[in-house]
Amino acid sequence: MGVTTSDLRVPTPLEGVLEGEADFGEPTRTLYATDASIYEVKPAGVVFPAGREDVRRVVEYAREHGVSITPRGREAV
Repeated sequence: MGVTTSDLRVPTPLEGVLEGEADFGEPTRTLYATDASIYEVKPAGVVFPAGREDVRRVVEYAREHGVSITPRGREAV
């Protein structure tokens, strides 16, 4: 698992929680700050889950720590 940088808005590290990746770096946060609309909010971080279990873990983590989630999907490859 890879976790880069840290963000004070995330109460505890995601280390050991995910099999996938989590990125709290400025470039990734900026890239994911917008969608297909004019709405723009920079996220605290971006998670790239490795599978369904990671999604479940992130949702559970967010619920326990009061962190909001904005899901984005992509076609599975």
